[in-house]
Amino acid sequence: KRQFNIKMKRFEGKIVFITGGTRGIGLGLAKWFGEEGATVIICSWKKENLDEALKELHGLKIDGHVCDVGKKENWLELIKYIEIAYGWLDVLVPNVAASTHFGLSLDIEEKAFDKMIELNIKQNFFLIKETVHLLWKGVNPNILIMSSVAGKNPNFMVGIYSLTKAAMNSMTEFLS
Repeated sequence: KRQFNIKMKRFEGKIVFITGGTRGIGLGLAKWFGEEGATVIICSWKKENLDEALKELHGLKIDGHVCDVGKKENWLELIKYIEIAYGWLDVLVPNVAASTHFGLSLDIEEKAFDKMIELNIKQNFFLIKETVHLLWKGVNPNILIMSSVAGKNPNFMVGIYSLTKAAMNSMTEFLS
């Protein structure tokens, strides 16, 4: 079988910011946007994850930063950097999320509950709010909100995570 690997460069000249762009879906998106010509800004709270991702994404236009998006002051500093270095954003991907409890939802500790609400909902909402001025400066700006099938079909073993992803689905609707 022949396989074609044609790069269309649909994002040439575009600036893309992906939180958690160093592993999993975030890394896959960073690679795809980079191969399509975008300059991709990625971040991770772990320097080791960032270093591994930068090796894997070698040859693409990747701007990597250590940033704990669970701490507002960290991502506000990164947004300020993006504004100074690039001046705008074309695509925002608030990708970071946490699942801090596996088991019956009513057995969850308050600290684990709070972390999922903070990181999966609140952090993403305020990240969008604080970057919208940069998106308005771009051409045809987009926000790619990450959800999960669990947001539509809750799983009792990850019920609170499902709740947070349902909230992200709702956020997508009201921000559209």
